Order: sequence, then C-alpha cells, then structure tokens
Amino acid sequence: MGMEGFNLNKVPVSKTEKKKETPEERFERQWKPKPVKVLGSNVPGHTIIDRFSKVVDVVAPGLQNKNPIEGLKSEYFDVYNIKPEKSKTEVPIVLGYGWGAKAESEKEIAKNIAGGAEGSERSVIVSDTPHGISAEARENLSAIELEKMTGLLEALRASGIYVKEDGTATGQVDLVGRSEGAIYSVLLAHFYPQLVRNLVLENPAGMTGETNLGKFAVRWANQMKQDIRKEYKENGSQPKDLMPEVVGQNPAKAAESVLEGIGSMNIEEMLKGIKEKGVGVALITTTQDRFFPPEKLIKSQEYVDKIYTEEGTHNSYYWEPEKYAKIIKQACDDLEAGKEKNN
Repeated sequence: MGMEGFNLNKVPVSKTEKKKETPEERFERQWKPKPVKVLGSNVPGHTIIDRFSKVVDVVAPGLQNKNPIEGLKSEYFDVYNIKPEKSKTEVPIVLGYGWGAKAESEKEIAKNIAGGAEGSERSVIVSDTPHGISAEARENLSAIELEKMTGLLEALRASGIYVKEDGTATGQVDLVGRSEGAIYSVLLAHFYPQLVRNLVLENPAGMTGETNLGKFAVRWANQMKQDIRKEYKENGSQPKDLMPEVVGQNPAKAAESVLEGIGSMNIEEMLKGIKEKGVGVALITTTQDRFFPPEKLIKSQEYVDKIYTEEGTHNSYYWEPEKYAKIIKQACDDLEAGKEKNN
C-alpha cells in the first residue's frame, strides 16, 4: 500500500471525549473507607494493646473490613483521605469530631473543606474510630480520650505522617478539634507537637473550668434531649443522625467519654504549653452553645491566638457545613499569617 494521501500529522479524534470530573464527583469517588491495619508498635512512644491480633486473620477474617469495637477489636479501622485536584497547601486538615459522631458525620464539612472557592481547597483526613483504639496509660489522663487520640495518630501514620525515631516528623497537619474532639486533639498536639502546625478548636470541651460531675452528667443528658435531638428533628435528615448508632455500638464507652473525658478533663494548661511550642491555636465559638457556653471558655491570649464568634448553637457546624468549612480554612490561614508576621 502506498503512502500517497496519508497525513502523518492527522491524529484521530475520539468520538467520545472523556468528561472532566467535577470537584463533587472527585470527592464522592474518594469518600470511601480505606481499611488500615493498626501498627501502633511502629509509632515511637506509643503502644497498641491489640487483644486479638494473633487470631483475627485465622478465626474471623471478616473483621478486617469492620471498624474496631472496644473490647472486641479488629486489627483494622477505616480512614477517609480526600485529596482535591489542587490544594492550597500540602498540609492536610484533620477532623477530630465530637461525642456521638463518626467519620460519616463529617462528610459534608469534609466536602466543603476539600471544595469551596478556587484556591482555598484543602486535603482532608478523617479517622473512623468513634470509640478509639486501645492505648497505654499516660500521666493519669482519661483512658478513653487517649484511645481517641490514638485513633487520630494511627490515621496520620496510615497517611504517611508520623514521628520518626530521631524525633522529627515526616509532615504536619492542621488539626480541628470539635466539642469532645478538642480534648483528644489537644492531647495529640501535647504529646506530638511536631505533627501539628495549627490547632483549631470549635465549641471545645475541656475549657470551661471546674465541673461538678454529677450536675454535668444530668445537664448533658437534658441538653442532648432538648437541644440536639430537637435540632435533628427540625433540620430533617441532613446530616444523617448517627448518634444512636455510635452510642449503641458501645454504650459503656459512650458513657465513659461523658464522665471521664468531657466531664472531667481540663486542657487549659496543655493548651498553653502547645502554644509555647509554636503551634498556632484558634478558637471558634457559637453564641447559643449551651453545652460549653462561650462566656465560660478561656479566651486569654495566653492560650489562643485567634478567636471567632458566630451566631448559632452547638451543632451549627453540621447544619451549616459550607460556612464552618470556610471559617476553619480562614482560621488556618490567619494563624499562618500571624506566624509570618511575628517572624
């Protein structure tokens, strides 16, 4: 066959060009649980007590794809790792959620952190460990909060962010601690400040001073019924109410979180030390939060660098994810700008 009339520069064009993936489609594709094996022994200064590690693969391999349940533990837990096409910084935002929540509770806030205005997109990491991962005791601190801290620590390790043997870190994160999540997020920043660039606390537990545990437990139960349940009913099914599922998964651990964690832990002095180590600290409060009233929160510059006050209730974070994702990202930007100004 001759070459006459054959155009070497002509490239066949596909009749069905591939449609470009939208940010929403990319998020939905990435919002899939990734089963990760617990490797606590490889994290310096941190030991996992995994009661069933030797038999799980032989006796119950199906547990590998399930989240760990305190007391009957799989070697595996789930991590959600979202990476937008373009990210403002390589530093991801990690979400430490509150009591009665799990990774799925954070889906809308994560979607808005990964999306939003062009140039503001951020990577997001969420650990699905609502009752934590067993960990060794430290400094007479709440066992349940240490276990929840360990859930975050293991999720970071699974994402390639950990403390090396020489004490340096492979990377850093901007850590968001919401409600009870503020306690175990502060614990992580306290023990591993090299992993945390900035700490953003949204309606945090552990910062309202001395608490009468009995009165707190009664007030917690009443407000949970009067405020949170009422809000879910008024706002419909978005976001989905996952609290009954999370509490039902392990009622004992849920109660322990209220009594030994939220009702007893005080993170103020830790927060002061964290700030002194160069970690930026921001506080987001809402005017009608009856769980942790803004007027009772420690707002001294000794403890925090930036304070943001918004109209809303304790759970406005869930009802207005676009708004709060924007505030969180702005807080991280402001903290970094403050550091540059001071240097």
